[in-house]
Amino acid sequence: MSILNGASLIWKLQLLVQNREKPWGRKVPIRKELKFGKILITMKVFKKDRRKVDSTKMSNSKSKAITIATYDKDADMFDRKFNRLGARKADINKAFSYIKQKGPFVFELGCGNGRDAKEILKMTDNYIGIDASKALIAKAKEKAPSGRFETADFESYRFPPEIDIIFAFASLLHTDKESFKDILNRACRSLNKGGVFFLSLKYGQYQEKIQDETFGKRVFYYYTPELVKKLAGNKYRTVWEDIRDLRGQRWFIVTAIANQTFSVSGLKMW
Repeated sequence: MSILNGASLIWKLQLLVQNREKPWGRKVPIRKELKFGKILITMKVFKKDRRKVDSTKMSNSKSKAITIATYDKDADMFDRKFNRLGARKADINKAFSYIKQKGPFVFELGCGNGRDAKEILKMTDNYIGIDASKALIAKAKEKAPSGRFETADFESYRFPPEIDIIFAFASLLHTDKESFKDILNRACRSLNKGGVFFLSLKYGQYQEKIQDETFGKRVFYYYTPELVKKLAGNKYRTVWEDIRDLRGQRWFIVTAIANQTFSVSGLKMW
């Protein structure tokens, strides 16, 4: 091959590299051929696939499945662990202190094995607890037989009306911020005027983290009080916050009151 043909080959290869489509999808192999007289050069090059992949929904669905499977598989172990930790009595009393009427309607998101339900049911007999783990719901029914429990995903569950208190003890940390915002919106519509939303979360800049432990994998999302308030918008007003260090992990608590404001003929009413 002559020097001229060699230079031409280099130039065409440079063009091939420079004129590739801008990448943003996954890499896929394609076949390229360059012909110089009787010489045929076949190359395998890679360019970015332009097909969109909704990785967010896939990731969220997969992360939920992984976490639920771990809770179901090791429900006995989690039951023992949660029993050792005990009910969050002080937090339960704090939330109830904002409600005046007796026997308020309490709805718990991610009730687990029922350790807090047992304590809540000492203060009201109007209670519903949901959890995505069928095995943990079975434990809850054994622990607090007077409560009503359902196996359900709170990301898609239709909230009952006229709720007075919603508890989300370390449960919304398994959901991403898009679903979190939707839950806050639906909860606000279901809470009575002056209703309380009590939640606790792992403290940290927002991120998804897969925790691989000896008994299985769980997916957690970290939040800050500022992000939670941003997601809530003007639908709630915060009445109490707390930051705690528990077992080497920083946690925060937000207690908020629902702002039941709606419009009639252009006038805002409470």
